Amino acid sequence: MHFRKLVCSALGFFLIPCCLAQNPAQDQQKVFKSIKEGLLKPDKVLVLDLCGTELNTFPSEILRFKNLQVLRLKDTKINGVPPGINTLVNLKELDLSHNQLTGLFRGMETLTKLEKINLSDNKLDSIPATLFTLNALRSLDLDHNALTVVPETLNKLTHLEELDLSYNKLKSLPLSFSGLAALQKLSLDHNQLDALPQGMEKLKALISLSVVANKLTMVASGIGEMEHLKTLLLDSNQLSTLPPEIGHLHELELLRLNENKLGNLPNTICELKNLQGLFAGGNELDVIPVEISRLENLTELDLHKNQMEGIPPGLGSMKKLSKLSLNNNPIPTQERDKIKKELAAVQLLF
Repeated sequence: MHFRKLVCSALGFFLIPCCLAQNPAQDQQKVFKSIKEGLLKPDKVLVLDLCGTELNTFPSEILRFKNLQVLRLKDTKINGVPPGINTLVNLKELDLSHNQLTGLFRGMETLTKLEKINLSDNKLDSIPATLFTLNALRSLDLDHNALTVVPETLNKLTHLEELDLSYNKLKSLPLSFSGLAALQKLSLDHNQLDALPQGMEKLKALISLSVVANKLTMVASGIGEMEHLKTLLLDSNQLSTLPPEIGHLHELELLRLNENKLGNLPNTICELKNLQGLFAGGNELDVIPVEISRLENLTELDLHKNQMEGIPPGLGSMKKLSKLSLNNNPIPTQERDKIKKELAAVQLLF
């Protein structure tokens, strides 16, 4: 390993003149901050960032930048996008967030290279149908809109890896949701969902699932089939139980269950060998599984605002545990002293 570093360092020394010689090519990657500047070299404009500029309408001059790959128009107060944008066929990233958009025109299928589009913080009450023609799309951000329905055609986005539908008005998701086979990150926070769609266990590539502040009353047993899940956020719902199959999530590193109605945790939770953070504050727990000490990688355990009068034996053997939150529990003073002694090396919150 040291040898490799030394070789790289030596090569870097000899390559410096070459890198300097490549500066003209690097100039093509320049971020243009104004249309006026870009019009001086329209063919050189690959990245145009006009974020925060009060435009009100989409400037037609942008359509002259035929090699444009990244267009950022966040917080520019625009209320529409002209059909002419479909001539920007090299576009890979489009940021239209924090504007006044109520829809998008049809005909974006010519943008075959578009991989990322951000439409968050607009006034969309439905997902523009034209988005489902973007076959290369990998990231779609629609948070903070007024969406009430997700159409079945969403599953046409077969390459989609990241989807954010947080802060909308969704009450359900279509069955076709399970067809998003490439999806790795899904955010559904602050909606009105009372259940996750059937077949969601088919999302085998999913790494992160966040369904904070909804109305979930249960989690289906199929959750255990999402074998690559590393982050699961279920805070602020109405969950009273968890399925034992949750113990099958062997790659899970973070589990958040704060502010639910959980009266117990399944014993299988102790099978989550890679779990580093377990947050179950604001529930109705009076005990936790004795086997919790088997979570050898756990660094933080949050049990604040429950009904616990003590902790199970063995927590002192958890070598990586660095923080334990027990505040707002009815733990007697004598028991607190005992816990402090047993977990002397752990940051304790009472």
